[in-house]
Amino acid sequence: MNTLSPDAMTKLLAPRSVAVVGASERNFYGRRVLRNLREHGFAGEIYAVNPRAAEVDGIASYPSLRDTPPVDVAVVVTPAKAVPGIAADAAAAGVTGMVVLSTGFGEAGDDGRALEDALLTAARDAGIVVVGPNTIGAYGVGSGFCAIGAPMPWDVRPGPVGLVMQSGGLMVGSLAALAEAGVGVAAAVSVGNAHGTDAADWIAALARDPEVEVIGLLLETLPEWGRFRAAVDLARREGKRLYAVKVGKSEQGRQAAATHTGALAGDHRVVADLLAQLDIREARTLDGLLLALQLESAAGPPRGTNVGVVAASGGAVGNFADLAEAHGVRLDPFAPGTQDALLAAIGTAANPLDVGGQALSDPGLLSKTLDTVLTDEQVAVGAYLPSLGLPGTELVEHRGQLSIVASAAQARRIPVIATQLTHSPGTASVLQWRSEHPMLVVSPSADAALDGLAAWLRQPPAAVAEPLVSASADLASEWEIKQLLREAGLPVPAATVFEPAGEVPEIDRFPVVAKGMSPGVLHKSAAGLVVLPIDDAAGLIAARDRLVGTAAAAGLDLTAILVEELASEGTDLFVSITRQPMGTVLALGRGGTDVEERNAVRFLGVPADRTEIEHALRSLGLTGEERLHVLLDGLLEFFAGHDWSTLELNPVRLHPGGASVLDAVAIP
Repeated sequence: MNTLSPDAMTKLLAPRSVAVVGASERNFYGRRVLRNLREHGFAGEIYAVNPRAAEVDGIASYPSLRDTPPVDVAVVVTPAKAVPGIAADAAAAGVTGMVVLSTGFGEAGDDGRALEDALLTAARDAGIVVVGPNTIGAYGVGSGFCAIGAPMPWDVRPGPVGLVMQSGGLMVGSLAALAEAGVGVAAAVSVGNAHGTDAADWIAALARDPEVEVIGLLLETLPEWGRFRAAVDLARREGKRLYAVKVGKSEQGRQAAATHTGALAGDHRVVADLLAQLDIREARTLDGLLLALQLESAAGPPRGTNVGVVAASGGAVGNFADLAEAHGVRLDPFAPGTQDALLAAIGTAANPLDVGGQALSDPGLLSKTLDTVLTDEQVAVGAYLPSLGLPGTELVEHRGQLSIVASAAQARRIPVIATQLTHSPGTASVLQWRSEHPMLVVSPSADAALDGLAAWLRQPPAAVAEPLVSASADLASEWEIKQLLREAGLPVPAATVFEPAGEVPEIDRFPVVAKGMSPGVLHKSAAGLVVLPIDDAAGLIAARDRLVGTAAAAGLDLTAILVEELASEGTDLFVSITRQPMGTVLALGRGGTDVEERNAVRFLGVPADRTEIEHALRSLGLTGEERLHVLLDGLLEFFAGHDWSTLELNPVRLHPGGASVLDAVAIP
């Protein structure tokens, strides 16, 4: 990243002058940026840069940035190979910001990465803020700086929302949806390859913008954890709330997937827990993110957690309640005073509330019911489910219902979501398409479409045998890892190791546990390579023979037998530390061989303070005793001193005598 100043970031979104480099009558992106700047009210100077044209789309054109009048921001739409030279011209001309729409950089391979590095070196040396490359653009709504290389026919009004998105197309779509919903936007930035500036940089910039009250993020990858956390902490100190949707999933290596951590991390749970750690509210879908931004823009933070539901259909009541539970949305009973008023008016007071046909036959009663529900102090938001379906807005009755709902929401300053549970296209054109094209399936949302597709396409799962050898045979053994832990002063049981064909060692203290060491076998219990408890020397000999037989029957190479003092009874924990693209991640959970099946793990970005660790443990029904915090501090320091990708300790046992690492796996 560049060394950025807040002033430089702010200036990029509100420049005094803009040059579009590479603009031509034939270049769609350049011509589109020129038109967007004019159509969205940019009041500064606009220039085109094209050595082969005197003007482009009515805008005066210059041979290079070295020839234009003073320029604050250069929007670049040339082929990638020309961009490093343009960055040098920008530096010489005193340009302070570049928005690089050009593609063919890091996303295109090694040659593109070299061009990207050259671009950023030139920009960094000159203190130029770079958005992109491979971005759709940036938009400072208040200044009219709409440097977006796509049609923008929507009237985006100024407002409290800031958008930072890695997908340019989805950013443009989000602006369209917010404009249609009447939600105002302060700024929107598509970071593209995020090599010049990334989400952390723009979160920090928007945190300092007094016009921004809420920030919406669309993330494909998380920025480096330390910078990301610092930016989010700044935004929260400035009173901003953050929402996000995370798209895409990181690929897990074969060895990493062999550990419990890999199995747990593969379903997006790491990112979900890290976002929650920073109090970033995550939506499952882009539609959900935009709805949250709409609610935040309309009402600010919610005054409670309850949703008051009014439905004009008995079937809708049950269906909506099921969906709410699946999404973790609370539909608590109304307050006693609210229930009394509802019982007196309509004879029922449940939440969700079914008003049935009365919604159509008695508009006054519908209005009074909605007002009663929205007066309940625990109701943060209302939901209205009309019996007629939302598409049929041409129906007089439907318009009347929606007018009543809108008036009640406005009067009480409580947002109400009008939605539907089935999709009944109400326009003649859609009905015509459906009648003439029976293979055309109309769905109200991507969420509904994907849910139905998944059910339709789902095949019975094939039985898969769990391989006993689940990782590379050249991994460090448990004995080797524990020796390193012991040397670092971390608590591991007293132990010795011997060859299966050798003499069984004399043990001074029983009971003990014996573990068979076989290259590539990470989960020894599943392979039958753990024997416990062993109470005497004869039992140890029998255990050796049993381990040798088990390994032979499974075709495993038994290289050694580890004998450890049996730990006292206590509470078992799962602890894992991994290196991920955004930084170090700590996973905590209840220990055991079935940790991923029990779904009892929480992920934290490192550094994590004790309050965050304690919160994660309490969510699992555990407590963070001082000895555990001391152990975690030591393990994180130990991990930082090695180049492993993963260190997994399962279990770590807390017992009356302290804490002990009972098993350890390290993945390069």
